[in-house]
Amino acid sequence: FPVTIASGVSVPLAEDWGLGWRGSLVSWVILMVLALIVWIPQLKPHSTQQTGSAEPAKNVWKSRLAWQVTLFMGAQSVMYFTMITWLPDMLIARGMSPVNAGIALSYMQLISLIGTFFAPNLLMRLNQQSSVVLIVGIGYLVGYGSLFITNEIVTFAALTIIGIGSGASLSIAYTLISMRTAEDLTTAKLSGMVQSAGYVLAALGPLVFGISLDLFDNWNILIWFLLAMTVQFIVFGWPAGRDKKICSRIPLLFVSPSPNNGVFLYHHARSLSLPRHFRQPAQLCAHALVDLCGAYRRCVDQYPPHHVYDKREKEHCSHFGLF
Repeated sequence: FPVTIASGVSVPLAEDWGLGWRGSLVSWVILMVLALIVWIPQLKPHSTQQTGSAEPAKNVWKSRLAWQVTLFMGAQSVMYFTMITWLPDMLIARGMSPVNAGIALSYMQLISLIGTFFAPNLLMRLNQQSSVVLIVGIGYLVGYGSLFITNEIVTFAALTIIGIGSGASLSIAYTLISMRTAEDLTTAKLSGMVQSAGYVLAALGPLVFGISLDLFDNWNILIWFLLAMTVQFIVFGWPAGRDKKICSRIPLLFVSPSPNNGVFLYHHARSLSLPRHFRQPAQLCAHALVDLCGAYRRCVDQYPPHHVYDKREKEHCSHFGLF
């Protein structure tokens, strides 16, 4: 929210109040000092009390799912920071006044609060989040594509779609960090990976477009660049939105011995994000469980409840806990 206010009032501070761009930037130092004063008490070390033994964290840097979440975060960060960096300049180049360009940027950031608020609530209700990613991605394509039309009404309509999408995509990225991990330590590691690598990519976005603008002097390159990042947003967001967890070992699942549960375990083992040397043994063990559960069901179906078992039959069925 403070960033939204800053985008809208920086130009009036510079022009209407006569502070210039240097004075406008310096004026925000006051808020920075106030924030530091409020934060000083938090520097005091706090004693934490742990209960129980923590589960060991997974190596997220070797996980395909973790990289999908990271590149998804990187794509949405590149789009957001490139937009807030270059959107006012593009609108000014199209004839909009600097004040109105700042208001347009402020409006896009303000409207993003809608997506930021509603997206996490929607994600937590769904087993798969891929469909939400796809809807937001289509919204980005429509919004960025509409920026090719140099009309103020169309521009503000496009910024409405882009703003809601940017708020939703940021919430999706942070929500996926916790939804794709099973242990607290793994969540912390994934959060560090996603935010460090994601924001490194985000820092390159405005720079890459700035170089492209100097070389080609065409503002449409900005739109094409954002459309390309939207494709990456969808490509990596779709698999990251599937109902999977980052894990390096087979979870212990206690189920009743039935063929349906055996089939479930087999497909569950195939869907796990396991290292290559774990994946095939997991599938073989689950496949053997399918056969075991099927043999159990055949044993139960073959002999009625009040059947008198002979010695051979007892030896055959005792493996399944019937005796």
